[in-house]
Amino acid sequence: MEGYCSKENHRRVGFGQYTGKVLPASISPRDDTDVIPEFNAKPQKKQQHRFIDLKLYNYWRSSCSWRVRIALASKNLPYEYIPVHLLKGEQCLMGGMAQVPILECHDTKTGQTLQITQSLAIIDFIEEAFLEGNSLLSSGIIQRTFTRELAEIINSGTQPLSNLGLINSLNSLIAC
Repeated sequence: MEGYCSKENHRRVGFGQYTGKVLPASISPRDDTDVIPEFNAKPQKKQQHRFIDLKLYNYWRSSCSWRVRIALASKNLPYEYIPVHLLKGEQCLMGGMAQVPILECHDTKTGQTLQITQSLAIIDFIEEAFLEGNSLLSSGIIQRTFTRELAEIINSGTQPLSNLGLINSLNSLIAC
C-alpha cells in the first residue's frame, strides 16, 4: 500500500510503501492450547456485566470508530449509537480532546460513569471487561503480539494521514 497527496505546483506529501499480511480471525479459547470449543456445547448462563449502559459517541466515517464498532459486534454487545458530526464541529462540544470515538458506560461496582477515549484503549477495555464470547485477540502470545503490532501500524502509521485535522491543515497550507 502506498499513499500520497499532490497538487500541481505544490510538493507531494505522502508515506512510503507499506506491506503486511492480514490473517483471518479465529474462534479460539483464551489459553495457549489448540483446543477448539465445541459447537454443540450447552449454552452458558448469561453473565451479569459490571459495565452496563454502553454508549458509543462516533462519526460514521471515522476508522477509529469503525474499529470500536467491529469490536462491540464481535463481542455481541448492545450499545447506544450516538452520532457526532465532525464536519459540523460537534466534537468541539464534547470537551476533553474533542475526538471520537468515546465509549461511555456505567460501572455497577463503583457507581461511576466512565468515558474511555482512543480506539485501541476502548478495544482493550472491551476485551478485558467482557470475557464471554469471541476473543478479540489470538490465543497465543506471539499471535497476540502480531495482532497488536498490526493494530498499531494502522493506528499510528496509516490512519493519522487520513485524519480530518491533518487534511484541513494541509489544505490551509496549500491555499497559501
